Amino acid sequence: MIRIILKNLWNRRGRNAWLFIELVIVTALSWYIFDPVLVSLADETQPLGYDADRLVRVNVISLPENASGYDVAAADSTAGMSFYHRILDRLGSLPEVENRSVNAIETGLGEQSLSVNSFRALTAGDSLVNGVIQLTYWHDTNFFETFGIRTAQGSPSPEELSRQLYRSGVVITKDLAEVYWPGENAVGKHFKRINSDGDTVNMQRIVAVVEPVRYHSFLRTGAMAFSLDPWATFPPEDFTVTLRLRPGADVGDFSRSLAAAAPDYAAGNYRIASVTPYESVIESTAMANGVPSERSRRMAAGMFFLVNLILGVVGSFVLQTERRVGEIGVHRSYGATRTDITVMIVGEAVVLALVSVAVGTLLYLQRALYSGLDGGFGNNQMFYDTGCWQSDFGSHFAVITVATALLVVGCTVIGSLIPALRASSIRPVDALRAE
Repeated sequence: MIRIILKNLWNRRGRNAWLFIELVIVTALSWYIFDPVLVSLADETQPLGYDADRLVRVNVISLPENASGYDVAAADSTAGMSFYHRILDRLGSLPEVENRSVNAIETGLGEQSLSVNSFRALTAGDSLVNGVIQLTYWHDTNFFETFGIRTAQGSPSPEELSRQLYRSGVVITKDLAEVYWPGENAVGKHFKRINSDGDTVNMQRIVAVVEPVRYHSFLRTGAMAFSLDPWATFPPEDFTVTLRLRPGADVGDFSRSLAAAAPDYAAGNYRIASVTPYESVIESTAMANGVPSERSRRMAAGMFFLVNLILGVVGSFVLQTERRVGEIGVHRSYGATRTDITVMIVGEAVVLALVSVAVGTLLYLQRALYSGLDGGFGNNQMFYDTGCWQSDFGSHFAVITVATALLVVGCTVIGSLIPALRASSIRPVDALRAE
């Protein structure tokens, strides 16, 4: 059957030329349309590296001096610390709360703002890694336990990190550790922290390595560093309390009930300003950056193109097959079964599609080498990234090539199978009469 398929394709090369050109163009267009779609889907489905489903963000603010209810005595630092701990203790002791963390207002994981630094190891010749996101946390506030960030083997546990004070220490993700010390335990090693002028700002000892974490849901980088907030002053003016609820607690119900009872949690000049499920925080940040609308636009374009691709391929093969009714009659008269006819027509289409995909992919490769492949959300190009096929040209090209080949060949099979089944059902005598 393979020999017959190849022979038919060669004998009909003139008639198949336009179909070949059409499939080459379809392949190139599929690359152009579906590359951003698949990259966007892959970015969206990457794990965050922390558990956001049971987190609630509580923003606490201080009353300004001219506000009604402002207490001058509570503004004293000693009184302020007392009220600060009072509100933390009350929130942390709620029956639904498993753990809690505190940081400067709206500077946690998934928030809109972020800080980016560069690091260099002490070993001579080590290159500078740009675009490492640095997040600061406050001492003794259970940051790693609250967010569910897991430490790597050979590192202190999250509980130990919360109890110990590392003024000059830094916690890094495994992705970043693998860049400088592949296969080694990075704990105890040192980084130079570099400022924008290229000067060494300070030395930072690596006190722990954690599993990869993504700061934003639309950023694929897992290269992050965590350190104590050097600018934190106490009692803080405004701050964010992140609450981790116990398993089974309803985040929505808890957030609504706490927001309704917010006035009861007033302590000195502190007031609860907002209570938000953490997943809503992540979604709001993505919306503020236009990510959902961009993904929707790409998905709509992809679906529209897919429907037209299937209809176009089906139409082309229906036309091609109808012109071969007499040829099919001859095959049937020599004993070819309906299955033989169907396999022959679909096989020819698949071989033609594979050759077209190869040519179309080579054509698109020239464009990709010149202008690059789709990078997803724009800020992804700012950060150092490891372990994602989207960021590696070779892996990226291979993945989209396979996806495009499956798409075009799949549509070709659908498009050729329908007319093949119709043609194979024609009686030999009717097919020969039509010829």
